Amino acid sequence: MQNLAFVIVTLLAALAISRCNAAATVRMQLTHADAGRGLSVRELMQRMALRSKARAARRLSSPASAPVSPGGFADGLPTFSEYLVHLAIGTPPQPVQLTLDTGSDLVWTQCQPCAVCFNQSLPYFDTSRSSTHAFLPCDSTQCKLDPSVTGCVVNLNQTVQTCAYSCTYGDNSVTIGLLEADTFTFVAGTSLPGVTFGCGLNNTALKNGTGGTIIDSGTAITSLPTRVYRLVRDAFAAQVKLPVVSGNTTDPYTCFSAPSQAKPYVPKLVLHFEGATMDLPRENYVFEVPDDAGNSILCLAIIERGEVTTIGNFQ
Repeated sequence: MQNLAFVIVTLLAALAISRCNAAATVRMQLTHADAGRGLSVRELMQRMALRSKARAARRLSSPASAPVSPGGFADGLPTFSEYLVHLAIGTPPQPVQLTLDTGSDLVWTQCQPCAVCFNQSLPYFDTSRSSTHAFLPCDSTQCKLDPSVTGCVVNLNQTVQTCAYSCTYGDNSVTIGLLEADTFTFVAGTSLPGVTFGCGLNNTALKNGTGGTIIDSGTAITSLPTRVYRLVRDAFAAQVKLPVVSGNTTDPYTCFSAPSQAKPYVPKLVLHFEGATMDLPRENYVFEVPDDAGNSILCLAIIERGEVTTIGNFQ
């Protein structure tokens, strides 16, 4: 899978907590976790499912093992995240690696001096090394956007007050730090001055609850609680009318043996929300891979996991 270039239409030049007062169009290069590894479709889908399950498991883990982080790394690759964005902050630019997650509207990174931070391969962002860095005052527009998230604290120099933030995610993890502004520089060389972002100084997790639905672009494959998943799986199997592939070769997906020369029928899959429905295209909930004999295997691109419904980016 090659690196993907996307146009991010609403990178907020004055990004605060949940709104913006300016926007810009920039082009960024996103790196997929499995880019350049020469994996087959089956291997790619299995690795996507494993990352999705690991991300869901993190939401149910204890505080000691669930930091607010882009995830652990195996063979130099993230175990939770599907896409990473590489950019730089400050003048001169300091490299930063961010997880692409449209479920969050706060851009933040870990900064020096960090009281509670997770390990990362790059150094923490050092505001003292940037000539364009600025703390945001308490009366700034960005600091007033969401009083439930932002507030005033005494700055590190103990002489003035500055804007701080506390942001809680769907998994009850929390990042706490200062709301600041600096120049963002992207891979293509585009620079945006005065971008508001969070400088995380205390990044921890809390014990998560159960139930509910999360729409998470950082998760690849949609996962359903056991009871719901089995209802969907059984209804799908009853309508597709193909033999189920047994064994562990297709784990964790439910898959079916399909004719190699024909496109088998699959039932429609529609997600119903309050006041809206999401009618999924066929390629967003099933995928096909060849078996060892050259025949086709048709798989339902939904997995079983935990007590929380997570709608991933594949759907």
